Amino acid sequence: MDDSDLLLISSVYLGAILVNRRRERIRRRRRRLWVRPINMRRRQQGAFHNLFQELKTDPQMFWKYARMTLPSFQNLLDIANPSLLKRSPRAINPEQRLALTLRFLSGDKVPAIAFAYRVGLSTVHKIIKETSDALGRVLGHRYLQAPSKEEYLQIAEGFWQLWNFPHCLGAIDGKHVDAQCPPNSGTLYFNYHKRYSVVLMAVCDHNYKFTLVDIGSAGKNSDGGIFAISDLNPENRQLNIPEGASKLSGSDIQMPYFFIGDEAFPIGKHLMRPFTGNYLGERKNIFNYRLSRARRIIENSFGILAKKWAIYNRPIVAIPENINKYILTTVCLHNYIRHQEGDNIQFQNNDEVIENIENGIAYAVNVRETLSNYFLTPPGMVNWQYDYVTRGQNLD
Repeated sequence: MDDSDLLLISSVYLGAILVNRRRERIRRRRRRLWVRPINMRRRQQGAFHNLFQELKTDPQMFWKYARMTLPSFQNLLDIANPSLLKRSPRAINPEQRLALTLRFLSGDKVPAIAFAYRVGLSTVHKIIKETSDALGRVLGHRYLQAPSKEEYLQIAEGFWQLWNFPHCLGAIDGKHVDAQCPPNSGTLYFNYHKRYSVVLMAVCDHNYKFTLVDIGSAGKNSDGGIFAISDLNPENRQLNIPEGASKLSGSDIQMPYFFIGDEAFPIGKHLMRPFTGNYLGERKNIFNYRLSRARRIIENSFGILAKKWAIYNRPIVAIPENINKYILTTVCLHNYIRHQEGDNIQFQNNDEVIENIENGIAYAVNVRETLSNYFLTPPGMVNWQYDYVTRGQNLD
C-alpha cells in the first residue's frame, strides 16, 4: 500500500466523520420537543411554586416535607446559596434545587420528583448530584470537622455525665448502606446480609452527632478490616486525641482516653471492646453492660439518620461515587439539624492529663480489667447495674 492509497483512505474516513456530524446537527435541530408542554407550566402547577410555598404557612407539615424547620431551611439556603446559584436566567433557582434534593434524600424517587416539580428527568438527576456535592462540601467544613483535643475532653465528660462511661472519646460502628450492584464489580460489594452495599463507618459523640466518618468501603469488608486501614484508627496517628492518662472520677486510678466499639473491633490502647464469652461472671457482665449502654449511642445515631432520611430504607440506585456523596450529605445534614434544632450539651473537663508511655494489646486488656473493677466501686457504679445483669436469673 503506497502513500496515495493511505491518503485516499484517510480522506474517506474524514469525510464520513464530517457527514455524521452534519447529520447529528440536523437531528438536533429537528428535535421534536425541547421542553415538554407539562414542564412549561412549572410556575403555574409545579410543586415548588405551589405546594412548597403553601407548606411554609404550616410549620408542622413543612417539617414533615423538608425534614427540618423553616428557619433551619432558610439558614441552610443562605449557607449553600453561593454554591447553588447559576448564571443562566433559565436555570432552576437555588431554593428549588435545595427543596428538590431534600425530597430525594427523604425517600422520594427521581421520576416522582420530576413529575411533581415539572422538571426533566435528566435535569433532576443533575440537580441532585450537584446539590449533594455542594451541601457535603459547605456543611462538612462547618459541622463535620474532626474534634480538637479540648473538644475530645468535652466529649469524654459528656459520656461520663450522660451515659456513665469514663474517658470515652466516642462510640464507633459501621452501617451497611444498601445499593444497587455497581457494574463490573462482581461480589466486591456483596455483604454478609446477602445484599450489595457500601459501608458508612462513623464515630459519634455523647449527643448523637457524628464526629468522624469513613465512607465508601465495599460491603464485603468487615468493620475491623475497614477500621484497621482507615483514618479513624488512632494507631494511624491521623487523629488529634488526648495523649497520656488522667484520674478516674473519685479515685486515683490513671486511665487513658479511648473509643468504644463492639466485638467486631480489635481491642487496643485507644479502642475498648466488651469481654467475649457466655459465662463471664458479675464483674465482666457489669462492664459489658456499661460499655453497651454507652456504645448504643452510635446505633441510635444511625437510627435517627435512617429515620429522617428515608433514602436509606431501600437500595440506592447510583454509581458508588454518587452514593458516597449522598451519604456524606445526609451525615452533614444530620449534624446541621442537631446543631440548629437539637440539644447541644457542653461540658468542661478539669482533670489533669498525665503522660503514660505504655501501649499495645496487653496494656489495653489491663485498662479494661481496671475499668471493670472501677465499676464495682462507689464512685464508678450506677444504682441499677446489679439489677440489670442479674435479671432473669434464679438467685435462690
